[in-house]
Amino acid sequence: MTLGGALTSAGAVNIDSGGSLKTSGAAVISGDTLTTSSVTGTDIKTTVKTLSFSNTGTGDVLVDNTGGMTVTGSNLGGFVDLMTHSPLTVGVSGVSSLGDISLTAAGEAGAEDDNLTILGSVTSTSGDIILFADDNIIQDANVTTGIGGVTATAENGTFSMSTGTVTSTGDGSIALISRDELTVSSLSASEDISLISNKSGIVQTDGGLANQRVFASLASAEEGVPDGMKVDIEGRVYSTGPGGCWVFDSNGRHLGTIKLPELPANCAWGGPDHKTMLFTARTSVYACLLYTSDAADDTPCVDLGGRRI
Repeated sequence: MTLGGALTSAGAVNIDSGGSLKTSGAAVISGDTLTTSSVTGTDIKTTVKTLSFSNTGTGDVLVDNTGGMTVTGSNLGGFVDLMTHSPLTVGVSGVSSLGDISLTAAGEAGAEDDNLTILGSVTSTSGDIILFADDNIIQDANVTTGIGGVTATAENGTFSMSTGTVTSTGDGSIALISRDELTVSSLSASEDISLISNKSGIVQTDGGLANQRVFASLASAEEGVPDGMKVDIEGRVYSTGPGGCWVFDSNGRHLGTIKLPELPANCAWGGPDHKTMLFTARTSVYACLLYTSDAADDTPCVDLGGRRI
């Protein structure tokens, strides 16, 4: 079945196809609720608030929706690719597929509600699961794949899993990525697990830290202990410690130590261009001009005695 023109209803739309279901050209299915059934795949453009789909044979399910949408459904044949240009919510009945599942909430630039919310389980029998939101991903149900990996990206927001929820792979890796805070519950993978939070941290729902490891060691026979710490725009870490200020690359490799007349206790970025590292010691404050700058451009410059330095 192919729809070549607009199909619009103020209420519910029900479409049952014994083969495939498609929209062509500029055709769009519009309504409050849409229920579809196909045997050999679905490929449609929609403007609906609620979608329930079913594909019982071979073929893929592709839906491109304008506006927020809550979706449930299953595909016994191929993959599922669902995109909304506004919030996307997986309903309590969940989404399942034999193959890959891709769920995308991507609105217009500047929108603040491009969230992907998972209220029902997302399950792939033998494919990858890819979750993407321009803003936040909220996982309140399990995400599971039998053969494949799971990748979730909260491009401009947070990723959060509710207590008791599980993300698991039978034969694949897990990668969870967020710009801000990343909160995880239970993760299980046969291969690598990668947790990446670009600004805040990785926190488990019980308040503990996940993926803990030793970043670097400041063991030394020299006087002093690790104390103040800062990061530059290239990911290098500066830590006051034995003998001066230790500098590490983003992998924890010791690049060198900044030596000062006294042992420093703390450090801070300063100067109008954030390229001056300031060190506090027992009797003095020392300044060191660097060829790099603060990782956070909006950090206020340090003010000593009312004078910006």
